[in-house]
This record gives sequence, C-alpha cells and structure tokens, in this order.
Amino acid sequence: MSKKISLDFLLVILILLTFSSIAVGQHSISGFLFSPFPGINIYSDDSPTLFGFGFFALIIDQSCGVLISPLFNYTQHFSTGVSITGGFATFGEGFEGFSLSSIFMFSQKSFKGVDLTGGINFILDDFVGFQAGSVNFVLKSFSGFQVSLLNIDFGSFKGFQVSTFGNLVLNDFTGIQAGLLNINKSFNGFQIGLVNINSQFSGFQIGIVNFVTHSSGFSLGLINIILDGYNFIETSYNELGYLTETIKFGDKRLYTIIGFGLSSDSSKDSYLFKFGLGSHMQKTKRSLSLDIELFVQTMTSNNTISYIYNYYNNYIDEYYYYYYDYDYDSSTLIFASLIQGDFGTITLRFNLGIPLTNRFYITAGLSYNIGYKIDLINETLIWYFPSELNYQHPYTFFDNAWYGFNLGIQISI
Repeated sequence: MSKKISLDFLLVILILLTFSSIAVGQHSISGFLFSPFPGINIYSDDSPTLFGFGFFALIIDQSCGVLISPLFNYTQHFSTGVSITGGFATFGEGFEGFSLSSIFMFSQKSFKGVDLTGGINFILDDFVGFQAGSVNFVLKSFSGFQVSLLNIDFGSFKGFQVSTFGNLVLNDFTGIQAGLLNINKSFNGFQIGLVNINSQFSGFQIGIVNFVTHSSGFSLGLINIILDGYNFIETSYNELGYLTETIKFGDKRLYTIIGFGLSSDSSKDSYLFKFGLGSHMQKTKRSLSLDIELFVQTMTSNNTISYIYNYYNNYIDEYYYYYYDYDYDSSTLIFASLIQGDFGTITLRFNLGIPLTNRFYITAGLSYNIGYKIDLINETLIWYFPSELNYQHPYTFFDNAWYGFNLGIQISI
C-alpha cells in the first residue's frame, strides 16, 4: 500500500514539474530551462537562455548557451552558443556558434559557425563557416567550407565547395569546387568534375566535359566547349588516302579533336574515326599558326562491320549459351570492335596553318604514326603496319611506325 502511495505521489510531482516548466523558465534569474518530461518548453523572458533542455522541444526568445532537445529548437532573436536537436532547428534572427540537427536547419538571418544537418540546410541570408548536409541552400553570400550531396547558392561563394552530385552557384565563385556536375555564373579558381558549366571562367578546370561561354583560364577535358575559344572545321587528306572532316573545339591551349573520314579508294569502302587533343599557337590572327595534335584514329570497312556483327552476335552468343548455359550480351564487344575496326594509329601531328583571312586557313602538316590492332577476345594489343603503305620509312625508331602528311583547309566557326 505504501509503495502505491509513493508511486502516485511521484507521478503527481512529475506532472506538476512538467506543467510548471513554463513558469520556471519565465522567472528563472539564472537563465536555465530544464524539463526532462514531455511537453513543449517555452522560455519567454527577454534575457538569453544559458542552458535549455527539453524532453520534447524548446521555444525560446534567445540563447547564449546550450540548447538540447529531441524534436526541435527554436529561437526568436539572434542567438549564440550550441544548438543540438534530433529534428529541426530554426533561428529567427540568425545564429552564431555550433548547430547540430538530424532533419532540417533553417535560419532567417545570417549564420556564422558550424552547421551540421543530416537533411536540409536553408539559410535566407549570409553564411560564414563550415556547412554540411544532404542538401544546402544559401540565398545570399557564402564564405567558408560547404559539403553535401547537393549545394545550391544564390549569392556569391568564396571558399571550398564539395558535393557528391552537383554544385550550383548563381553568382560569382572564388575558390575550389568539386562535384559530378558544377554550374556557375562566374568562376575563378580550381574546378574538378565530370561536367563543368560556366558562363565566365578564370582558373583551371578538369572534367570529362567542360562548357564555358567566355574563358580566360585553362580547361583540361576530353570534350572542351568554349564559345569564344578555338573552334574550327577542318577538311584534310592524309597519306593513307582518307578524306576527313574534323571538328576542333575548346581553348586554343588545349582543344578537342573529333573526326570522321572516308577512303578515297571506293573499292575499299572504308571509314576513319578520329579522337584526340591539340594545342594552337599563333602570334596574331594574320600570322602563320602551328597546331600540335595527339590523336587516335581507327579505320574500318563495311566487310569488317558485317563480319564483327555476325561473329559476336552468332558465334560468341551460341558458344557461351551452349557451354555455359549463359546468355552472353555481346553488344559492348560489338561496339568496341566497330570503333576499333581493322586497325588504328596513335598519331602525333604538327600542322602549319597559312591564313588567307581571319577565318580561313590552308593547312599542311607532318605526322609520326604508330600502327596497332587490338584482339578483343584475347585482350592483347598487336603492333601493325598498314598494307596501304608499301614502303618502310627510315629513322622511325620503331618497326611499325611511319611518317605521314596531311593537306587541307580550316574554317573558323
């Protein structure tokens, strides 16, 4: 009986303490708000809270200390210190200090310090410090270090930005940026990503695809598209008897080369594919130019295409199905073989350009070529000398190498 009375008395005391947490908070001279019981703890005194702990959530005027609650922390006016919550953190007039939340952090005014959120960070003003979350939104300027799955900054950015998927900065960016997709209005610094898109660019960038409207920097990538850069179409003829159309685009210091050609011998019915990089050197628009280019080109014929398709589509598929009861997908090997073709070359070319106008050039060049074949089944590389050349060049330093030439025209686009 006495135990039951004791438990009932203890329960009454707990209830009274829970509902009295508002009054305790409002009249606490020390600025402490503490309630380990369910309920929303509201502290409405004008003096800042030095320490607040709530079993459910905290709603206070301002803080200059530590706030801890499982669900959410809310401060109405500018606060400093530490805010830790398992759910949401909201700062009405900004925050300076350390904030840790699991789901969402929102600040109507500027934030300065460390912001760690498992979900979304949303800042309506400036941010200074370190910010990490799944998605970061900053509506005004950012200065510091930002990391997330996706970063979106509407104002200027200064510092270091890293994302798993993408970075979007709608104003000036100064610093270092890394992400799968990077998009900026104006960029100055170092940038690395799979795809980089910039309106104005200054600095150094590395990517698979780099797209820039106006550039005064250096772009290193497989495909560099710079609208005010080095952009030409070339029609040329080489020593193997191929007439080739080539697109050159990017920065004059490093541009991308993509070409397609046909054999001048109609009986061969053969095609040429070309891909590589080059660098353009020219003192003035009316002076002689020199292009140094390194590319891989492959030659293939209709007979080879038919053979490859039938071989992989029939023999290889049936072989794997018969012996291993396995439906082998040969589409990748077919595509690789079509690109590889009969044989390929690794070519270093020096191309001289004679300008007739600012946009039209006559070109002539010499090249050093090494021939090869790839056995996709055995995954081996075989050095090869093409049958189109019935002579060996001296001083090539390699049995399957030769010197070549090209003649053509270039038109600026």
